Amino acid sequence: MNKKVLYISTRLFWPKNSGKKITAFFNAKGMHEMYNYDVYLYAFLEVDQVFDAKDQPDFIKEVKILKQPNFLTKLSNILFKTIFGSYSIQSSLYYSKKNMQLIKVYIEEIKPDIVIVDMIRLSRYFKSLDTFSGIKVINLDDLLSLRYERQLTEVTSKTDIGGQYTKDSKGFIKKALKPNWLKRLILSYESKKVKKEELKTVNWYDYAYFVSQRETLMYNMLTHTKKAECITMGVDTAYFGEEIKVDKVKNRVSFVGNYYYSANVDSLLMIATKILPLVKHDIELYAIGPVSEEIKASFEAYPNVKFSGEVDDLRLHVHTSEIALIPIAYGTGIKTKVVEALAMGMPIITNRLGVEGLDVENRVHLLISNEPETIALSIDNLLDDKELQETLSKNAKAYALSNHTWEDIWKDLSKIGFKKDE
Repeated sequence: MNKKVLYISTRLFWPKNSGKKITAFFNAKGMHEMYNYDVYLYAFLEVDQVFDAKDQPDFIKEVKILKQPNFLTKLSNILFKTIFGSYSIQSSLYYSKKNMQLIKVYIEEIKPDIVIVDMIRLSRYFKSLDTFSGIKVINLDDLLSLRYERQLTEVTSKTDIGGQYTKDSKGFIKKALKPNWLKRLILSYESKKVKKEELKTVNWYDYAYFVSQRETLMYNMLTHTKKAECITMGVDTAYFGEEIKVDKVKNRVSFVGNYYYSANVDSLLMIATKILPLVKHDIELYAIGPVSEEIKASFEAYPNVKFSGEVDDLRLHVHTSEIALIPIAYGTGIKTKVVEALAMGMPIITNRLGVEGLDVENRVHLLISNEPETIALSIDNLLDDKELQETLSKNAKAYALSNHTWEDIWKDLSKIGFKKDE
């Protein structure tokens, strides 16, 4: 009988249009290809997702869909489980006894060897595992409470703290959450709730894993355990490292992101308002990735910002720029966009948050500047220094190849219980 893993997720992880989806997609692929596990997926759908069996990756054995809790369940959860309880807001929005029972029944049916629960917002589904005798794992990916703490200092009128709920709100929730003071209040409250929840996962799961070694060590230190493991960010180095022949657009710099996520919008706004005005060259900032018409309209005051929209081949668009400009406004973990740019051999300028969790050297693999003035100076200097561009390009690609191939990273899945066939 084949070994089995059940992955309980907040989303389908295809199409691969965000860092978390990419990581989940390739790790699930590794579970099947390297360790010969049948991968079962029980997932919620994001607002714009529709499950179509013909799109299902061939390494996924079966997909089942969980329904979002209804309005009354969410309201009851927020009141009794969050305000008068210990649940984070996001956990309350995802939790229902009906889903818990469905998961429990499915576990009894397929009898997996390992169950992986994805993200802190699903952590409360540990209650579905009370009779499960296999290995219980939570993929925390990064310390979300730390990300919220950092985000507090960068809240702007464009910051959307509602995520998927705001996207499907028909404008009502978005308008209600418009005041910056209210966003900060909710973020501060949720950060405290999430931090307590993160620490409690040590009692609910056998392992937790992160993409960053730094956050792995932080979790183990805070919980006084060794339950956290680092399974870092990978990249398809063969695909992204392929030589792409496209014409460069003079003085174009690119920033890649899914602009339905606040962190990317706020980082783009930081570049447009704090960095580009200090650059001497006439810069075009090419924002590559999915974007709403509302966000595009909000950047009309910045004529140097051009949006691509969702693209079929990221490489063709990134390689039209001279520099991958990736300073991060806030965030935690390893940034997919940075690792992919390294694999593409792009000359990169980023800040300390952009390289957090990466073992890279300034002026060897990329340029690291932290203040708007020094980032702007780095842009001007690098645009005029073709030799440095070539050096960074060569070293960036070599670093990605040595540290972030999926085949090497899949070996670390053994840390959370995966075993190869004997």
